[in-house]
Amino acid sequence: MDAPSAAGPASPGSGKVRRGKVRSPGGRRLKEAAGPRWASVCVLTPVGGGRRSPYRHWLRRVSAALLKAQREIRVLKSLDWPDGVAREFFARGARELPRITYAPLDFDPARKVAEFRAIERVLHPRDPLQGILRETARQYADVVRMLEARETSRFHAVSRALYGHPLEPFAGQTTTSLDLALHLDRLVGSGSGLEHVEAAARVFTAEEAAAMLQKRLLRAFPGARVPVEVSSHLTADAAAGACRIRIKRGRVFGRETIAYLLHHEGYVHIATTLNGRRQPWLPILGKASPRTVRVNEGLAVFGEWASHTLTLPRVRRLVDRVLAIRMAEEGADFLQVYRAFLHRGEDPQAAFDIARRVFRGGDLRGGAPFTKDASYLGDFLRIFNFVRVAAKRGRMDLLDLLFVGKVTLKDLPVLGEHLASGEIRRPRFLPPWVRDKNWLTAHMAISSFLNVIHLPGVESFYEDLFARCAPPPPGRGPEERGEGGEGMDSRGREPGGKEEFRGHATGLTPLHY
Repeated sequence: MDAPSAAGPASPGSGKVRRGKVRSPGGRRLKEAAGPRWASVCVLTPVGGGRRSPYRHWLRRVSAALLKAQREIRVLKSLDWPDGVAREFFARGARELPRITYAPLDFDPARKVAEFRAIERVLHPRDPLQGILRETARQYADVVRMLEARETSRFHAVSRALYGHPLEPFAGQTTTSLDLALHLDRLVGSGSGLEHVEAAARVFTAEEAAAMLQKRLLRAFPGARVPVEVSSHLTADAAAGACRIRIKRGRVFGRETIAYLLHHEGYVHIATTLNGRRQPWLPILGKASPRTVRVNEGLAVFGEWASHTLTLPRVRRLVDRVLAIRMAEEGADFLQVYRAFLHRGEDPQAAFDIARRVFRGGDLRGGAPFTKDASYLGDFLRIFNFVRVAAKRGRMDLLDLLFVGKVTLKDLPVLGEHLASGEIRRPRFLPPWVRDKNWLTAHMAISSFLNVIHLPGVESFYEDLFARCAPPPPGRGPEERGEGGEGMDSRGREPGGKEEFRGHATGLTPLHY
């Protein structure tokens, strides 16, 4: 969506800009604040009234200014590795750290931070709706500082503050995302005894998968244009942009993958974008701002689970990302993380992609990774716990508010208040599991009782039964698959190599390289 000009507020729905002085509700001209020329101080509380109320126009003008200010900031593009890095890495025998030169930023960091600070200053700190805009401006400034600090420890510190990290505890708990990852790794990861559980055969090319996904999106979002494109510049199989989905060229996909992409990228990322862009007074809710990334990614994985499209390979990949981040935080360099995942049975290209996601923008020598990928698994459980409590309290209606745009859980009270007063519009596009909450409510109601069941006691009860059952079919480990990089054995070790990474928290050690 094109942001309205900062010269003056536009008439709602007109797409035109009215130029002139900003005035208070009484018609008096307001003194220009220090900062952007449009930024006049307008401290108002939420009020009712017609479509042209000063409060609503003020929200839209600040929201438009944020949209304009953030337009040059492209986080993942700024962290992208140039074409050919992987090819050169393997050409050198996968024995040296990748050689990365990041493209210059498209903006002056100091001026961009000052621009966001100026926007933040004109917003009233005691108005919760303006507080969403204040926090958005503040975190965009933090993103600029993070990008300016690429390949340093400062990059890692800001990344942890923005996107979380594996050691962050869940609400009201001492357990962490790392605890969850290690638990899942023991149950369904490499060496768990479930190696024989395979995903459905992958039979579709990227182009065929894109065409199939496009047809499903047309049915999911009638009247909206959501193109699906094939791209070579992705670190994952797929990614949702502002209002498009890109599929990685050269990959092959099964029906199960296309199904989860529909629910993760389509019904969450695209739906919240489209709904946010429909907000007449807060169009910034249609933009994936830094403050909303975690909840949006957690909600997207929750959507996979709620739609029954979350598969074992997908869970393993989410676990891998958390473990890789923690390894890097503990000091493992790129090569050590890469070799660790060869050791876990990944093929060389997959191991490279896992390590690249973690080290993009960070220090390849270890200790300072990019932590965004911790949000997929950790914030999935945070959303899961929130929905459990919502079901117990009889407030499943709050799920709809998570789809009015790109929002956070703590925004729900103010969004509900302004939904009633008209500043927030109800979401048009909702995933099937939100439109019909019957299954989800029933499941969460049962789940809320399971807390009183002591699982170790149940395990003891059935211990003799499991002991008398035949063992599961043998799996195929990495040695049987014969995988490994050039010049390495099947466990990802250089011949005679003795180097070890002795991280303590991941439970993956010692890993010999």
